[in-house]
Amino acid sequence: MMVAGPNNGVPYVSKSQRELSGKELGDGSQQQLSGGGSGGSNGPFSPLGGTTAGNNNNNSGGNNSSFPESPLARRISIMGQAVSEPESTTQRIITSIQLAFSIVASAIFVFGVVNRADIITGEDGWNEIFVVLGSLFVFPFATLVFETFQKYVPISINKDKEAVMWIWGLRIGLFCVYCVQQGLFLTYLVIYTGAASWAFLVPDIAFLLLMTMSTKFSTIAVNLYILVLAAKFATFWPNLDQSDASVNPFADRDNQFGPNGLLACLMLTIPIIQFPVLLSRLQVGMSITQAYTTNMAAVFAHLLHYLDVLELYMLGLERNGFASDVQSLILIFVLMGLVCCNLYYVTLFFNDDSVERMLQKLQPNQVLDALGGGGEQNSNDDTLLHYFVWVLFFIDLPYATMRLVAFVVHGTQISTFFAKNLMMMASVTMMLVQNSKKRT
Repeated sequence: MMVAGPNNGVPYVSKSQRELSGKELGDGSQQQLSGGGSGGSNGPFSPLGGTTAGNNNNNSGGNNSSFPESPLARRISIMGQAVSEPESTTQRIITSIQLAFSIVASAIFVFGVVNRADIITGEDGWNEIFVVLGSLFVFPFATLVFETFQKYVPISINKDKEAVMWIWGLRIGLFCVYCVQQGLFLTYLVIYTGAASWAFLVPDIAFLLLMTMSTKFSTIAVNLYILVLAAKFATFWPNLDQSDASVNPFADRDNQFGPNGLLACLMLTIPIIQFPVLLSRLQVGMSITQAYTTNMAAVFAHLLHYLDVLELYMLGLERNGFASDVQSLILIFVLMGLVCCNLYYVTLFFNDDSVERMLQKLQPNQVLDALGGGGEQNSNDDTLLHYFVWVLFFIDLPYATMRLVAFVVHGTQISTFFAKNLMMMASVTMMLVQNSKKRT
């Protein structure tokens, strides 16, 4: 029965009529019939569930409490209240304290970097302490400033534009890191091995052209870089001998192109390998956070394995105490681990059609059976396990054996990576046993 509204004379729909209309017209029509008013141009049943009459009454400032609010209108009302709700006094005080503390900590960091901590303390010797303590709050300070800026000057970037920005940023970063590493490594090679090392310019420029002219990276280009890097490792190996500084100037610690600079140069390989993998994921529609966190365990595994390779390579600084055949074995293990950890990381985690074909060619049947993949990687866990299995045989097993022999027979200091090798052996064994139980 249609009756007048209790407050304003607007036609009122009784509860029984609303239930009847809901059964006849469905839930959506029931919401429209019983909802509050909306724009008059929306017709008798608007998207928010109002009527033309209800809308006219809203414009006149009448009370529509007789009309139940539709879910969509209620959701919009709640969102509006959340946006318009002012920040509490306690929250403002906490934010102000955090900002002030971060500013002070960042100022301490700056004073330490410029060696002027004595302005605050009145004594010398506080610069390093200021740098260490202040650096703990530089990132929180930057985060707080960014959040404050976003609060008052909101920036909305289209998803496609954001992907393009990250792609170009990673490409430019990759270009710069590659040029720095190749320039430094070539300088080392020319200084210590002679002018013949200029021949490495040919593959270096070839990879540079592939990187700049191609809009999409491929595993072939990255694998070319890995093989050339292995050749440079082998070429520089004889200069790591520290037995006689008069014969080998690389042993001179005062030389600006010494072991520390070489190690820093070789560590630039990590972004050169990982950036193309990120780019391949961005180009298939992933966001930057999704691209980075996909198989994040593989990112840290690759980092640890490559640092393990570098640590064994720098064992060449003490290789004058080893027999010549042991020295050659160390170099073989280094090159084997260098190619394995980098090539397989790119091959397994690069979003490319060639990955599946490469897996079919390189996977032994025994490994396939252990993985339960049957030649097909069905999950990220299977792919990660496959990577761990290969680096187990090419890095962790031989490296642990070599370090144990060097410690027991030659008296060298035990490496901290020896614990990593043992842990990886146990972890991979557990993963294989667990995977076999799942298949049975």
